[in-house]
Amino acid sequence: MAEFPHVPRLAALNVETAVVLGSALAASLAAVRFQAFERFCHLVRRFEYMQLDEVMIIALVLSLAFLYLFIVRDLQVRRYIREMELQRTRAVRAAHVDELTGLPNRRALTERLRSIRCGAAADMTVLMLDLDGFKAVNDRHGHETGDDVLRCVADRLRHMSERWPGMLAARLGGDEFACVIQPGISGDALERLASNIVQELTAPMPQCGGATIGVSVGIASNANASNVGVLLRRADDAMYCAKRAGGSCFQMAQTLYSGSPLPSQALPA
Repeated sequence: MAEFPHVPRLAALNVETAVVLGSALAASLAAVRFQAFERFCHLVRRFEYMQLDEVMIIALVLSLAFLYLFIVRDLQVRRYIREMELQRTRAVRAAHVDELTGLPNRRALTERLRSIRCGAAADMTVLMLDLDGFKAVNDRHGHETGDDVLRCVADRLRHMSERWPGMLAARLGGDEFACVIQPGISGDALERLASNIVQELTAPMPQCGGATIGVSVGIASNANASNVGVLLRRADDAMYCAKRAGGSCFQMAQTLYSGSPLPSQALPA
């Protein structure tokens, strides 16, 4: 989280404001207690030749000027605090959100995984996604179209997360994405989710010049992972296994690490 060196200065300004207000209140109470106003008026009547009424007017004007300056300074401090809060919010967002797609970034994903591991319900499933053929789209249509493809992928994952409670989609960088399901799912539900991801992301993208891509998906659960790093590495290994099998398919890390054959879970044509 970002640190702001101006915080001590704000605290000092708040203390100074409290001192000024406290002093003014104490002076007012003392004036009432010792009948200062009555004494002053009596003094004015005794020394009319000294034109103390003009002095009172000057004092009133100075008091109003002091009040005006105090209000202006208070407004400046409040504006300063708002600006600092806005900068803090922007810094936090920049540190946790991918600028291109608006999805959480790698740092946000890692923090999310660690918070789940430390929580009471640590059951979760991670899906690592790597786009197939993305470099060809960049080379053929240009980087602007490539950025549009990444944004389209992010939008489709975001819409899928609305249909799957507990799903968080993130962009890790380049053409790599990840999804976290918490609590974790398994069996038919997990295969259905992976199949839906492949189907959604391999569908043509009319808003991107009709570009098409594939996606390789690696799936791992934390049942046999000792920490977050191991979990991500297993999902990553499974994803590369799916890519070596031809892409546009998904691979379970459980199969990969069990010593069993590694059939590619490809979708039917």
